[in-house]
Amino acid sequence: IWRAATKSEVLGTCDDDSEGLEKTYSSIKYACVNKEWRTYTSLERTLGLCYKGTLDKTASDGVETYICKENGWKKYTIEDAYGKCTYSIQGKTVDFASVAYGCKGTYWKRLDTLDLAFGLCFKRDEYKIYEYNGNHYFCNGSEWEIAPYWNVLEKCTKALEGKIEKYREKQYYCSSLGKWQEYEPLDKELGVCEAKTLATSKVYNGYNYGCIYKSGNSSNLYEWRKENSLDKALGFCYGNTFEWKVYDETDYLCDDHGEWKKLTYLTTCDSRFANVFGKTVRFNGKYYYCDISMNDIFDTDNGWYALQPIDSIKGPCHGTRLGDTLT
Repeated sequence: IWRAATKSEVLGTCDDDSEGLEKTYSSIKYACVNKEWRTYTSLERTLGLCYKGTLDKTASDGVETYICKENGWKKYTIEDAYGKCTYSIQGKTVDFASVAYGCKGTYWKRLDTLDLAFGLCFKRDEYKIYEYNGNHYFCNGSEWEIAPYWNVLEKCTKALEGKIEKYREKQYYCSSLGKWQEYEPLDKELGVCEAKTLATSKVYNGYNYGCIYKSGNSSNLYEWRKENSLDKALGFCYGNTFEWKVYDETDYLCDDHGEWKKLTYLTTCDSRFANVFGKTVRFNGKYYYCDISMNDIFDTDNGWYALQPIDSIKGPCHGTRLGDTLT
């Protein structure tokens, strides 16, 4: 009697000799893989069977490229094509999927226009300047970065003092300190605010402006500042003087940024802050004097001495006054 063949009868034995063999049962396609009959995965229906005989072969579905690995088809990556990026091949450039890559650190970096123009950026060197499309760049140790003005403009020397140059939409002025500083609109109207004009004031459009000092690494350590209400009450704060005054029962300090600020803490008194030495301030209702040769008021050596009633007679006792007497 004829009968329908079973699945096992149709497919037969799946062994090493039949590895990769394809058969159909009940309109379903099966493949012999690793001594076992199995159906096709969704990717295999498009790309073909992935098994021992096709390991490391590539195929495309028209959108992505895949590679056959032991666990089946997976997306084809640059590591499949060129191996891992290691320190032994640093700087190597390759083309993958019509895109340029370079080995950097432990990964393949997609090269941008600057990498293609200058090469990969590895070692920081802000003094080696590269130019591309009218812009200046340097290697910051990992990426290409726009170069700062001080490394692009010619060196500010005595011969160039007063010269104005433009860099990236800003103007810079070669100052008497031998440094380039930003040339601001107020500099054009009032004259350049720099070391030579510090602590001077000028009137512009009916307002008083002072040339102040601003601490920090800014490209503009000196700038014109408009007078405010505290300046009118206490006198103009030009900065870097550590001047203490009282207004409306509140202690104020002319700080390193050229503004009056409420005194909320005592900055460290030591050789790094010469402008603080010999200064007296009031803090939390008490008076303090800055001199590191005296016994300070804190566990840390911040140099502030709490003034005592006897200090009001001839001033505080400090290292340079040893041997002085009071009567």
